[in-house]
Amino acid sequence: MKKWYDFILPLWEKIKPLASNKKLLVLIGGCTLGFILLISLLVISFRMNHNRKEMQKASQELNRLFAPLAIKPEELFIPKEPDFIPEVILDREPRAVWTDEDAEQFWKDPLDGNADVWKERIFTAVDDLLENIP
Repeated sequence: MKKWYDFILPLWEKIKPLASNKKLLVLIGGCTLGFILLISLLVISFRMNHNRKEMQKASQELNRLFAPLAIKPEELFIPKEPDFIPEVILDREPRAVWTDEDAEQFWKDPLDGNADVWKERIFTAVDDLLENIP
């Protein structure tokens, strides 16, 4: 029965004279290493290209599913105001002190001309409250 190395020994006997030539060994080793490196790069490139295509398909599928749910930019942001209308001021600097002239535009006196109506409402509310107390 032959051993596994019996097949290699005849091949080794043919290669053995070439082993003494170091330049040839370096050349063969370099070529072998280069070939292995080239094959490795091709395999890695193929895998990366395959993964990129898979990711593009997944991205397109997600876009197809979630595109109707997206908020439109015009609904999310305040549109630009026309030139003839002043811009919307989202905040203002608070004032430390207000003068009467500053507050006048925001203040409306509730008793202007209606003092009797308000007095009557107040008296009625107080009377109802006191009558309902046991």
